[in-house]
Amino acid sequence: SSGINAEYGGKIAVVCNAFIIAFSSDFLPMMLYAIDNRERNAKRRNMLAGYVNFSLAVASPQMTGLEIPCRYWGYRDTEGSYNLFFWKLTSVRLLFVIIFEHVVLGLVKLVDIFIPDIPESVQLRIDIDDI
Repeated sequence: SSGINAEYGGKIAVVCNAFIIAFSSDFLPMMLYAIDNRERNAKRRNMLAGYVNFSLAVASPQMTGLEIPCRYWGYRDTEGSYNLFFWKLTSVRLLFVIIFEHVVLGLVKLVDIFIPDIPESVQLRIDIDDI
């Protein structure tokens, strides 16, 4: 019973870690930005040129009550709605979660297949004792 719980607990932990990596890291947004802008930044040495400015949305003066626009982190258009990059990024993040989970659980299964639960010397001793 506890082995089954530990197995499911391990799988849940892998999925939780995948979500944490996908949704809290800047790795995926930066890579998607670099891929989307590879033609524009091809002549530059820095593939992420302009990323910080791109990742900041603009709150209009009507929304903030200030005379100048306010910048905040987010992928939104001038009306405050999510832009196309946000939806592409969300799909990339969910795809990352699925791929990460499959790779990690596949490696765990391979290790489980190739490393026996009982060492060969112990199994030999058990077989001798049974005779």
